[in-house]
Amino acid sequence: MKKIVLILNMLFVLFGFSTAFAENSAWKNPGYDFSQLKTVYVEPEIIYAPGCSIGELELYKNLVALDEERDRLDEFELVDDASLADAVITVNVTSWNIKETYVPTKVYTKEANIEYIDTDGSPTYEPVTFELYTEEHYTYEQYFTAEFTVTDKAGNVVYKKIEKREASKDTFAMFGRAIKDFYDDFEEIKEDYIKEQKKKNK
Repeated sequence: MKKIVLILNMLFVLFGFSTAFAENSAWKNPGYDFSQLKTVYVEPEIIYAPGCSIGELELYKNLVALDEERDRLDEFELVDDASLADAVITVNVTSWNIKETYVPTKVYTKEANIEYIDTDGSPTYEPVTFELYTEEHYTYEQYFTAEFTVTDKAGNVVYKKIEKREASKDTFAMFGRAIKDFYDDFEEIKEDYIKEQKKKNK
């Protein structure tokens, strides 16, 4: 039984994994007074580049997530008219697709010690070599790249964040987390700026 369990554990290690990739970069205007941003307008339409391959359902779900997660912006008053906003948030998706990768047949060699019980009840160990392999197959990973931009009344970019995510999971789920992260980061920028100003004025 122990030998069978050991082999199963090795198979899970070899094949029971998934890959994920996330990368982001952010920029903020270092000399900007973020405390003056009190009202925010979130552009309700997400702009997609021509090469994006996205279904109608995901288009709708993305818009819902963008709207519902706005409540994370506690430091700002949300307005429904861009002309009344101190800052405008826009989202541009430059890529949204599925990557297909061919994986050829691979042979794996693993060594392990198998436990045996002697007639006197004492355990002994014997080295065993396992030869395992994977058949050729294709893997499919979903990915997107999104640009979140904040501009002030004068049209100046005061904050920008680019998110790149890739994984063998639902693209919408990854995009939803990216929206949450952006809102949280923008919220934190204003909070940190106000704290820094208070320290300076002490």
